[in-house]
Amino acid sequence: MLSVSEFKLNKHLFYQLTVAIVVFTILIFSVGWKEIYWIYGAIILFSFFLSRFIYLSYFSSKINKSFLYFDENVIIKKDLDFIEIYPLNQLSAVNFANAQGENFVMIKLSFGNETMFFPYERAFKNVLERFARNITVSANAKKRGILSNRFPFSNQIQDLLYLHENSKASKNKFKFIAISVIISSLILIIAVPYFLDWNSFREAKKINTSTSFRNYIKEDRNHLYKISAKEKIKGKYDEAINIYNKTNADDKSAIIKILQYLKDNEIYYVDILFQNDNRIRDISKNYDVRIRSAENSFTTTKNKDREKELISTLNKTLGSIFPSDIICIEEITDRKNVPRIEIIYSYTNSEEGSLYYPVAQENINEYQRDYYYGLTIYWHFKLFVPTEKNSIYSFTLKSNPAVQFSAETSNTDNVYSNMVYSAFKDFDTEFKKHFLGD
Repeated sequence: MLSVSEFKLNKHLFYQLTVAIVVFTILIFSVGWKEIYWIYGAIILFSFFLSRFIYLSYFSSKINKSFLYFDENVIIKKDLDFIEIYPLNQLSAVNFANAQGENFVMIKLSFGNETMFFPYERAFKNVLERFARNITVSANAKKRGILSNRFPFSNQIQDLLYLHENSKASKNKFKFIAISVIISSLILIIAVPYFLDWNSFREAKKINTSTSFRNYIKEDRNHLYKISAKEKIKGKYDEAINIYNKTNADDKSAIIKILQYLKDNEIYYVDILFQNDNRIRDISKNYDVRIRSAENSFTTTKNKDREKELISTLNKTLGSIFPSDIICIEEITDRKNVPRIEIIYSYTNSEEGSLYYPVAQENINEYQRDYYYGLTIYWHFKLFVPTEKNSIYSFTLKSNPAVQFSAETSNTDNVYSNMVYSAFKDFDTEFKKHFLGD
């Protein structure tokens, strides 16, 4: 049995359903897999609004033109766009008359000079008659200010509810709403993962980098477009190789072989291994001037810091052509089946026996100056891929600090560190010449 207030809810439910659709759509296209359980919570609410809206819309189209409602105080009849309301205590008689069509009977509720008519199926006339008797007793009791214990008001409710449940207009309504909720929920529960998967791939394509596609693949719940994402990444490597082929590098084969291996094995990193040898000796006794010791400037910790700086420099050099998610040098040495760079370098005293001193001391006596050893660094570079036993490329280099370089202070450690960085620039220049061209 539906009341007027329930039909008025149609309009409100339409607005609620619209808001639910908007909010649900935003959630589908904005949250990630970590928030999937929030989506399932939204599905339950959305299914309620949807099924409720469908239910009321369906039945309002069937019985909103004419229905009967009552409670312990009033009887209401809605007929098309007209509503008649009568107090129950004014009910004077309940009669029956033949209705148009042999399958229907007309129930007549009299309120003094006013009569309310309402048709019902003839098959339920016995229920109608019981309803008429009970509601008459209830109306009389209402007039006397009491309710009959013999015919409690629930009897009328049950009788009229039975009539509505078995009427053609409202038949199987509870079954209908249950099916609507189940079907709506199932459709949404099945559809949401596919929507989120599609949206994740759409976001990856929007960013359009190897990293965005790798992030899509890395999420276990994404599966619809994993093959497409892998193809996109391979396409990025093909683009990088095409761009690299346009450079004037002397020998492109080594880098192309590395890129091809990274592409085929779905990785982007190249490991680097350093080995260093400090052969700097204290030769101050060979000079008559004051020389600052280099002993504390080439400790293991300081060498590690310089190596990290060199890795950063090499990545910037490669980054001038390749994105960092295409190829990136990382200082990890225990991974298997990863291309690697081996750099062996050694510090020695300058072969020419050169010494450096601060420019600010240029005009003072040489015996009063602070001198620093000149350095020479010998480099041995090798590049390996896991598929080949021997290195695919190698070169050697002897580098010296610049004739003049800058240091923030004349502190001994600061001077030697900047001297080394000046020599390291030679290595970066050589690396660039071999692999990127001029």
